[in-house]
Amino acid sequence: MLHKKILRVLSFAISLMIIISCASKRTQYLDTKTKTITTSGDTSSYRSVYLIGNLGSSKSGPNKKLISAFDSVQSSNASKEDYLVILGDNIYANALKKGTNEEQLKQSISLIKSFNGETLVIPGENEWNDKGAKGVEKIEDYIESKIGKDNHFQPENGCPLETITIDDETEIIIVDSQWYIEDWSKHPNFNDKCAIKTRTQLITALKDEARKARHKNILLVMHHPLFSNGIYGGEMSTRSLYKPSAENAFIPLVGFGWAFMRTQGGLSKQDQFNPLMNDLMREIKKMAIDLPRLFVLSAHERSQQYIVNKNIRQIISGTGSKTEYARLGKDGYFSSVAPGFTELRLFKNGSSTVHYYTLEQNKLVEKFSKVALNFRGHTNYTIMIKKLCEFDERSDFILKIVKNLIKNDTKEQHIMIIGHNKTLLKYIHDTIKSQEIAPVGYYIGGMKEKDLKESEGKKIIIATYAMAEEALDIKTLSTLIMATPKIDVRQAVG
Repeated sequence: MLHKKILRVLSFAISLMIIISCASKRTQYLDTKTKTITTSGDTSSYRSVYLIGNLGSSKSGPNKKLISAFDSVQSSNASKEDYLVILGDNIYANALKKGTNEEQLKQSISLIKSFNGETLVIPGENEWNDKGAKGVEKIEDYIESKIGKDNHFQPENGCPLETITIDDETEIIIVDSQWYIEDWSKHPNFNDKCAIKTRTQLITALKDEARKARHKNILLVMHHPLFSNGIYGGEMSTRSLYKPSAENAFIPLVGFGWAFMRTQGGLSKQDQFNPLMNDLMREIKKMAIDLPRLFVLSAHERSQQYIVNKNIRQIISGTGSKTEYARLGKDGYFSSVAPGFTELRLFKNGSSTVHYYTLEQNKLVEKFSKVALNFRGHTNYTIMIKKLCEFDERSDFILKIVKNLIKNDTKEQHIMIIGHNKTLLKYIHDTIKSQEIAPVGYYIGGMKEKDLKESEGKKIIIATYAMAEEALDIKTLSTLIMATPKIDVRQAVG
């Protein structure tokens, strides 16, 4: 009897965890206090890369209100230096002449023609569903014949890789991720028109192109994202419990089990956990270690997401027509399923910002923006130090070191702890005092001379770098702990 009760409780707990962790249709932020930032209004100081994807993922075609609103924005703001990247799944069904596909493509072509700058269109999953590479080529030829220009659809001829040099600071590398996961045995003459014939050759060529551009902003454009907190990234929606959809094989309740196995086990080749997809993503992650200014620009997921994993900035902009559930999830800064587009601004000084816009009452509203890289793509030390100081485990580790020094005191220890952040220094001071680790005193700006002299006699002195650099001379000091990093410490420790 007891065992049955325990099993019921466990079953309920697991079900609750699954439901709580399910993807959502709410707009979500990591930092709800700072949703947007203020940047230069001078559009001549940066190049914009506009991103929109999945324009053909709905049977009804692209979101007409979104297309109209975007066209109004770009006609006012975009210049001939800017780029519009359409991120795949440009048609709904599996053939150009099927259903309303041709009519839907005309809307996308109209958008391309009206854009003030350069346009790139990449293939997604749907383009490959009509006889593989031959079907992709049909769509490429159709789009470019209607535009009257070549080189808008990339990579060409159903091949996997294309590199475009924008300027001295920016390189676009386009990878057809669907090419990598295709079943090549179904398509005779696959890769006949391509220099790259195997998956291994693609990885080698991709790494070589990335290595040559490692000092630049690298915009890695591919339909499938490297990181995702959406349906294809292993998240599930509560809808799969009760509503027929492709997610649950159109079988509510029972199909929830299929949805769970699919998302977590990679049964579909379109999911991140699929072995073949995993191979590609693993190689790109290894390659990314040496690329400090890497952006991955994707769609596939029918949501908008901004994810930062180490030095990789994943931008997902896939709400051009139909939308699906997503959550903030691991490493997420922003998640939304509202119709919209994304703008990546690349400034002339090497910095960059990312901006997400959504459609609200037929008007585009900036819902989220963030500095991606600061000046020259260097680490933003101000933000880094702030985050270090807010990391409680690190602060407690510093206190643990202090305790061990006092506990194992084989000589008369006289310790100074210095740092930039007064909030961190206060936390360390107050903890040492409340736990009676040792006598402690401040040595910071604004204190009277007599109070500073009194602190000099304490076993532990808490000081700022500014005070330590002002000809500090306490001859009894034996140990220095730098609570925050500093580029030049010579004056502070001299």
